[in-house]
Amino acid sequence: MLPKTRIRRFVLVVGVTVCMLLLLAAGPLRRETLRVYVLSRPGATPAAMRSLAMSFDDDEQMLAAFWRSSFMSHRLFALEHVAGSLSDEVLRPYLLEAVLDADSDLAMHALHMLCRVNTTDNLPVLATLLRDPDPQLRWRACLGLATRADLRFAGWLIPLLDDPSQQVRMAAMGTLQRWSGIDDGVISQSLAAETEIAGREWLHWWSQQHHADFLPLPPLLPRHPSPAPAATFMDADGRRHALRDYRGKPLVLVFWGEKEIWSHQQLIEARAALLDRTDVHLIAMNVDTVPAIYAGHEADSMVDGVSSLPPVPAKINWSFPEMSADIEGILAYRISDTPVTVIIDEQGRLTRRLSGIYSAASIRAMIDSLSSQP
Repeated sequence: MLPKTRIRRFVLVVGVTVCMLLLLAAGPLRRETLRVYVLSRPGATPAAMRSLAMSFDDDEQMLAAFWRSSFMSHRLFALEHVAGSLSDEVLRPYLLEAVLDADSDLAMHALHMLCRVNTTDNLPVLATLLRDPDPQLRWRACLGLATRADLRFAGWLIPLLDDPSQQVRMAAMGTLQRWSGIDDGVISQSLAAETEIAGREWLHWWSQQHHADFLPLPPLLPRHPSPAPAATFMDADGRRHALRDYRGKPLVLVFWGEKEIWSHQQLIEARAALLDRTDVHLIAMNVDTVPAIYAGHEADSMVDGVSSLPPVPAKINWSFPEMSADIEGILAYRISDTPVTVIIDEQGRLTRRLSGIYSAASIRAMIDSLSSQP
């Protein structure tokens, strides 16, 4: 007999697909009703969303409708769908909002699109992301700022010379080198000692500059977290737990698969980040109970300072709760691969959804940054 989770997912996918077929034959009023229904469900497949997108008169109308959805997967699909078809003026408001989104995939994709448009409107966002706890956003913002080719922004990059992420330090030094024409001698990311020497040389260069000739960093733009999707999870004794049960403290959820080495590494990083923290909840969300969703992946490159991984260990008794994610939780948090780390603040708002490996230092920085949010 098929597991209940597979049956429920099958019914959900079939229901969304039937709605897509009805869209093609429905009148305007019924079509709008079906659009609202589909965009309010997290289980729409890419094929279903493509069919839904084709039901709109133009891409601008489609983007506005998808953007009103509360699901990040719908917003990410909409940006990918309209890339190259809408003007920069139409896209920019959506991109400026998306780069500060809790979802790292959506923020990175929007930042990549935004950096192709070299305007002064982007500068406050880039300045904010250069100081973001997420090293991937800092790195991408540094590359975006590099396209301005203006040495007056050097002061924005100087703090990144001491960044904990070597990838970010390399991007900052590479940008300074292009702007100034100074050869810093760094030729490879793998030469850490060479990078450290170059960083000290750039700090010495900065100490000799007249800082009034450079532009100051503008104030940080505020983030506006949205309520975390409601979901329940089951512990080893078969008892269900709701996210609302953990209000009052920040909550870190690590969605992982037991046979996937990157998942184990992310749990190790999360445990190291919160080892001495009693003011934060940490829960491992196992997705192996939903095999149709969990596929696993093998990453080929270093991610956030984690460059080598041990073999998949035997069963580990973690020092924090381990629960099983069900189909509703997986769809609500868009878990199609592992690991995914979700950070929810003490008010129950989703502040970060991170795909891939993040170091203990990055996770700690994101937790500490919650106190500065409105």
